Amino acid sequence: MNRAREKVQYLVLNRKKIEIKKNILTPFLWLIMANSRESIYYNLFHMNFQTAISNGHPGIASLC
Repeated sequence: MNRAREKVQYLVLNRKKIEIKKNILTPFLWLIMANSRESIYYNLFHMNFQTAISNGHPGIASLC
Protein backbone atom coordinates (compact mmCIF):
# COMPACT_ATOMS: atom_id res chain seq x y z
CA MET A 1 0.00 0.00 0.00
CA ASN A 2 2.81 2.37 0.94
CA ARG A 3 4.59 1.50 -2.30
CA ALA A 4 1.58 2.48 -4.38
CA ARG A 5 1.36 5.84 -2.62
CA GLU A 6 5.03 6.55 -3.34
CA LYS A 7 4.46 5.72 -7.00
CA VAL A 8 1.53 8.14 -7.21
CA GLN A 9 3.56 10.94 -5.60
CA TYR A 10 6.36 10.27 -8.07
CA LEU A 11 3.98 10.51 -11.03
CA VAL A 12 2.50 13.76 -9.71
CA LEU A 13 5.97 15.29 -9.29
CA ASN A 14 6.92 14.25 -12.83
CA ARG A 15 3.77 15.80 -14.24
CA LYS A 16 4.56 19.09 -12.47
CA LYS A 17 8.09 19.07 -13.95
CA ILE A 18 6.65 18.59 -17.44
CA GLU A 19 4.21 21.49 -16.90
CA ILE A 20 7.09 23.76 -15.87
CA LYS A 21 9.12 22.75 -18.94
CA LYS A 22 6.14 23.56 -21.19
CA ASN A 23 5.83 27.02 -19.62
CA ILE A 24 9.51 27.77 -20.18
CA LEU A 25 9.51 26.54 -23.80
CA THR A 26 6.33 28.33 -24.92
CA PRO A 27 8.01 31.71 -25.62
CA PHE A 28 10.64 30.02 -27.76
CA LEU A 29 7.96 28.19 -29.73
CA TRP A 30 6.29 31.55 -30.36
CA LEU A 31 9.60 32.92 -31.60
CA ILE A 32 10.03 29.99 -33.99
CA MET A 33 6.44 30.41 -35.23
CA ALA A 34 7.06 34.08 -35.99
CA ASN A 35 8.70 33.89 -39.40
CA SER A 36 9.57 37.53 -39.98
CA ARG A 37 10.69 40.29 -37.64
CA GLU A 38 7.73 42.36 -38.88
CA SER A 39 5.33 39.63 -37.80
CA ILE A 40 2.66 40.61 -35.27
CA TYR A 41 3.47 37.51 -33.22
CA TYR A 42 7.15 38.40 -33.11
CA ASN A 43 6.45 41.95 -31.94
CA LEU A 44 3.97 40.79 -29.31
CA PHE A 45 6.34 38.12 -28.09
CA HIS A 46 9.29 40.50 -28.01
CA MET A 47 7.39 43.03 -25.90
CA ASN A 48 6.24 40.29 -23.54
CA PHE A 49 9.76 38.91 -23.31
CA GLN A 50 11.20 42.34 -22.45
CA THR A 51 8.57 43.00 -19.78
CA ALA A 52 9.06 39.49 -18.42
CA ILE A 53 12.79 40.11 -18.10
CA SER A 54 12.29 43.51 -16.47
CA ASN A 55 9.66 42.07 -14.12
CA GLY A 56 11.98 39.16 -13.33
CA HIS A 57 9.80 36.30 -14.57
CA PRO A 58 11.14 33.17 -12.80
CA GLY A 59 11.07 30.94 -15.89
CA ILE A 60 12.88 33.39 -18.14
CA ALA A 61 15.24 34.66 -15.45
CA SER A 62 16.52 31.10 -14.97
CA LEU A 63 17.39 30.92 -18.68
CA CYS A 64 19.33 34.18 -18.85
